[in-house]
This record gives sequence, structure tokens and C-alpha cells, in this order.
Amino acid sequence: MQDMQKQLADMTEEQLSTYKRSVLSRINQKETSLYQLTGRYWREIDRKEYSFNSREKFSQSISELRLRDLQDTLKHLPDRRFTVESVGSNLLAAKP
Repeated sequence: MQDMQKQLADMTEEQLSTYKRSVLSRINQKETSLYQLTGRYWREIDRKEYSFNSREKFSQSISELRLRDLQDTLKHLPDRRFTVESVGSNLLAAKP
């Protein structure tokens, strides 16, 4: 996490612009098959996004993103944690 904070602290607006253009070109890439198009529509339906414009809304959000917003957000994200819980077979057998 600290590596990302340092990377963002050293990033320029121009570098962020380059990243944003790259992400936007990928998001806005036109489908080349019916399979891809229907897949996108089904993902929209799964998300209950019935106006089928989430790609456009996402693109707009990325376009409006500022470096300062990104830096502030990263500072306030909690450290990622991974928790594993192991339940013994005796406990499982005792459940009704």
C-alpha cells in the first residue's frame, strides 16, 4: 500500500492523463462479436442497470477523476486484510 501511495505522490497530472486514456480506450472498445455484445448486456442486467449505460457513466467518472482525488482516497483506504477461519470437523458434526 505504501508503494502505491509513493507512486501516486510522485505521479504528475500528465502521467495520470496517460493512464486515463489507456483505461478509457479499453472500456470504450466496441464489441467485435455478438457474443461480446450480449455478454455486456447480460452483465448490465445482472447489475440491474437497465438503461444499459454503465460503460458511459464509468467513462465519465474516469474522465473527471483528478490526481488529488486519487491520492486522498488511497490515504483513507484501510489496509487490506485477509482472514481465514478454519472450522474443525467436530464443530461441524455438532451442528443440528
